[in-house]
Amino acid sequence: MKANFGLAFILFLLFSCSDDNKDVETKIIDGYKLTKNEIWSGEIQLRGDIEIPEGITLTILAGTKIYIATEGLVYDDGFEDRFVDIFVHGKLIINGTPGSIIEIKSDSAEPGNEDWWGIGVSSDGEIKMEYCRISDSYYGVFIFSGDHSSSQFNNCLFSNVHSSIIDMGENNLVFNHSSFIGDDYGYDLWGSDKTATIEYCEFENISMFDVELSN
Repeated sequence: MKANFGLAFILFLLFSCSDDNKDVETKIIDGYKLTKNEIWSGEIQLRGDIEIPEGITLTILAGTKIYIATEGLVYDDGFEDRFVDIFVHGKLIINGTPGSIIEIKSDSAEPGNEDWWGIGVSSDGEIKMEYCRISDSYYGVFIFSGDHSSSQFNNCLFSNVHSSIIDMGENNLVFNHSSFIGDDYGYDLWGSDKTATIEYCEFENISMFDVELSN
């Protein structure tokens, strides 16, 4: 594991994610089960769960900001009725760029690290994350058992999250140039023979552990 990720890039992630789209109209999404491929952009308030079925792709474009509602939830997918969750059976592409990072975070003025459930990736799901910031959730990404060899994680930031990554997958996942800052738990690998490649990542102000192997 290499952990000499540059401070300059961390600061870029933290401070370039300012609210520079104040004049953009916020779209309200009550949550639903997708029936076709979708592309999201702009500012979004998400007030319910999102289900991405097998064979369906949700693409989130660079610069998108998703604010997760903590009250008045509309749609419940039956997985976790207390929080908003994004659950992936198909494919989720979070496609930010260095100058246009994607943010997914609580809409609360005083966010905690359990304001929404997080992103769940089922045994048949696939996720690709690049230049994305996940904040204020119980889980950052929860990867259930299965073949996730095509999933990718590059240049991501997990901040103010209870458990950043739960990895139960059968494959060796690769995380590159990512940061875990102010979380309770960092990267948790489940399984006695589980492995992961964590390159050029940084763990800062983690309450419990940076990386742990859980049987």
